[in-house]
Amino acid sequence: MKKGIKKVILGCGLIILTWTILIIFVISVFDRIDNIEKTFKIPGKIKILVTKPGKYYLWNDFRTIFEGKTYVQDRILPHDMSFSLMQKKSQTTIPFIDDRSKNLIGDDEARASIGYFSITTPGEYELAITGDTAPRIFSWGREIFKTLSLWVVSLLFMFLEFALMGTGVALIVLGFRDEKEHYPLIYKLISYLLPFRSK
Repeated sequence: MKKGIKKVILGCGLIILTWTILIIFVISVFDRIDNIEKTFKIPGKIKILVTKPGKYYLWNDFRTIFEGKTYVQDRILPHDMSFSLMQKKSQTTIPFIDDRSKNLIGDDEARASIGYFSITTPGEYELAITGDTAPRIFSWGREIFKTLSLWVVSLLFMFLEFALMGTGVALIVLGFRDEKEHYPLIYKLISYLLPFRSK
């Protein structure tokens, strides 16, 4: 087999492999990411639908805009507040784990973590928040820091994928350049489409 044809076959194989890995990776990432947030006013009871197991954090949005109204409140919560989560089907109560170590600060919004519930079974839940407090805005969502890390890894993976794909394209171009006497039309088409002219 001619050297140029080998380069073309290798380049095509590399591109096909790259696209296959990319599709599998994207499907896997979107299957893992389930960070649909729910924002609500407390105290009160809120219905929660959990589609995937994991740690679900409760956040105190002490500076935010909710339903067109601006809320600026104390970051420290009243001591008598309580948080409970019950699975509606089994009536099982999920333990609340206190965790005030996380903060997300932006220009117009700021929130602090209150704690989380470790949920192993997807389904419908009821979140009850009680306490002697003026209306506040809370948020509920899956562990965001794992999600952010996953996005960073995904971006790095995408850069690697595009580099491999570029290598595949380069091999095809070089292969047809070596075989331009046998495939002049294909070589001319590639030379026309690419932003450079091969000699």
